[in-house]
Amino acid sequence: MIHLKQVAVRALSVLELARESHGVMLMTDPTQDPWKTRKVSEKIQDTIKELKVEIFKDNNIDIAIEALKALESDDYIIENMLIDLEGMQKLAFDEWVEENEEWLTQYAAETGSDRELDFDVERFEETMYEAYLNE
Repeated sequence: MIHLKQVAVRALSVLELARESHGVMLMTDPTQDPWKTRKVSEKIQDTIKELKVEIFKDNNIDIAIEALKALESDDYIIENMLIDLEGMQKLAFDEWVEENEEWLTQYAAETGSDRELDFDVERFEETMYEAYLNE
């Protein structure tokens, strides 16, 4: 949680830098665009990457979705982020097995796993579910 706060503070500072740099010209000879001089685009990109790492680590997607919904905004970017995050949510084990039952049966048959004497359906499903979670 501490790292998330650090990233949030960094995001805030980058937003303030962007606000201060947008539409302004530095009075130097020759004049300079502070957006480029202060490397605002690069800093924004780095901060976005850090935020994504924090949001998605330890499967915090549910928390991120709740936070975005709490904003109650019709902002285009927030709506798109919400759609992306909801698409990344992982199914619970039972839901995943039910949704992929046919594929699991076919995969076990194609690989010959289901013909082994010690074949355990539940263990096979759990192994495949772990692979799904780690995608």
